[in-house]
Amino acid sequence: MSDRDRSGQPPEPDAATISRVRGALHDVSNALTVLLGWVEEAQSPAASRDEVRAALRVVEAHARRARDLARWAVKGAVGGAADVASEPSPADCDAVVSEALAGLAMAARDAGVTLAVEGHAAGATVCAPEALHHALVNLALNAVAFSPRGGVVTVAVEARPGCVVLAVSDEGRGVAAPAEVFSGRSGREGGSGVGLAHSRGIARGLGGDLELDPGGSGATFRLTWPRADETPRPSGASVRGGASLAGRRILVVEDDPDVLSLLEAALGARGATVVVAGDRLALDAALTEPHHGVVLDLSPLEPLEGHLEDDLARMASAGAPGAPIVLATGAADRVPASLAGALRLVRKPFELSELLEALAGATARPRA
Repeated sequence: MSDRDRSGQPPEPDAATISRVRGALHDVSNALTVLLGWVEEAQSPAASRDEVRAALRVVEAHARRARDLARWAVKGAVGGAADVASEPSPADCDAVVSEALAGLAMAARDAGVTLAVEGHAAGATVCAPEALHHALVNLALNAVAFSPRGGVVTVAVEARPGCVVLAVSDEGRGVAAPAEVFSGRSGREGGSGVGLAHSRGIARGLGGDLELDPGGSGATFRLTWPRADETPRPSGASVRGGASLAGRRILVVEDDPDVLSLLEAALGARGATVVVAGDRLALDAALTEPHHGVVLDLSPLEPLEGHLEDDLARMASAGAPGAPIVLATGAADRVPASLAGALRLVRKPFELSELLEALAGATARPRA
């Protein structure tokens, strides 16, 4: 896969890349909004030394976030992974909520709006806390922007099995076009809609969701986010549907436990026997048996230099003729152009329907 066309120019980015970059840049804008508010606070003649130091700590944190988001956006623009939800370390949910809203204190003050938290997450830790921070800042800034002076923006926090739910409510005029609110076009006057679409995409990529609650005054957006301390296997009913894989042996080369849990449940619900290889040694053992298809992430096979072509050849030779090899990764740019034709690409974060469609050829009987 060359990164330039015959004219020597970089290829035009696809719609998914443009969407990722727009979302990341929207989050950069939010981080800068917070940063500028706290710069103003630090410069106030009435601010005490301790207040200036506290403001500078917020400025530093959001400047780093803006820097990291800009880097992700650049990676997305050149064909890399612009996924802000990729960092692995879990964090306390209540702490993430508290930090996000503390950062918005100046924006809320300037708008004449009060920020309030109801409930708590009872010690729950969350996956991808930086991504949750970005999503919550998006929602809360929107709520502040569309609230009347004197209004209250409420974040209701609830811990549930496997997830936390954060409901962000405002006292504004509501959403004029609910059907378009996640389309990238705003359903509210003055809004761009990019942040909501981006936040929903990140949440869904992690196994959560972002929804607009219907009815009521104002607007309430309900953000569901996976817990790191309690990640249940998806039920068969939640992942069933699509073509049957009964009697099929699917090799999954993946080392992320949450992705593995999802794939084992989804493929198993369709009748497949799932064989997991979390590293190169396990892959060697798995390839002693035939398979009908492969779902492949790159990270278990690192380092890649000089090995990937051999690995793919062994996967192909151990499978049925034409058995699909599905590359499910956020780092497709690292695959040599000479190997691109042997793979079916599904970019992370993916939806199950995309992966199942790519595996649609896993129907032939394996060679004996």
